Amino acid sequence: MYKPVSANPNLIVLGDTKSAGKKVAGNEGCTLVDLGDGILCTEFHTKMNSLDTDIGLMLHEALRLLNEGPLREW
Repeated sequence: MYKPVSANPNLIVLGDTKSAGKKVAGNEGCTLVDLGDGILCTEFHTKMNSLDTDIGLMLHEALRLLNEGPLREW
């Protein structure tokens, strides 16, 4: 018999976070996800998570957004 397990409040499920509309920006190589409290997650999509121009552009965008102040709803 299966019993429901309560969610761990210290666990972040990135798919759930993105489904909740917290995706801030993205391109083929990287997605920025707002984790709250001024924290952006960079999710890499490249082969073997290798760094490329797309990731560099999104990291630059992340710094720009964080320097602007609190993230707004996208």
